Amino acid sequence: MHGVIAGGDYRNPEQSGHNLAFTNDGGLTWTLSPIPPQRYFSAVAFAKPHSESGAILVVGTSQSAYEDDVAKTQGQKTTSQKTWDLNLNAVSVSPTGEAIAVGPKGLIVRIR
Repeated sequence: MHGVIAGGDYRNPEQSGHNLAFTNDGGLTWTLSPIPPQRYFSAVAFAKPHSESGAILVVGTSQSAYEDDVAKTQGQKTTSQKTWDLNLNAVSVSPTGEAIAVGPKGLIVRIR
């Protein structure tokens, strides 16, 4: 029932836009995220896949971010956000919450 989508223009990764959205009804409706900044995101995953916290991890070629309590960002105050400059292309989060992201030239990043 809960979902998140990410995207943007990969040819202009620094271009801001509405590149992140959430659903709480299985995709029938989507709410644009107020989380700034929103550049190109190549992948997104729930950071805590089996919890109700709503934390997400987004990665992209120009930035990556961890956002805690995403549900609270939908019309409410954001609780915490961490951003770092890494060129990452994909991300996966295990049921235990450990995340692995990958980038070009064999870059592998373990995110805790």
